[in-house]
Amino acid sequence: MNSYAQIGILLFALLLIGGIFALGFWDVPAPSNTVETELDDSRFPR
Repeated sequence: MNSYAQIGILLFALLLIGGIFALGFWDVPAPSNTVETELDDSRFPR
């Protein structure tokens, strides 16, 4: 059972490191559309 735990921990660590590298090097494009919403005054009580 110990070897199964070690394999599981190793796979989890590899997935975690791979995810960190993917997020670090992924060139995420900035949003191209502007979003403007108008909030009515009834949502903000005085």
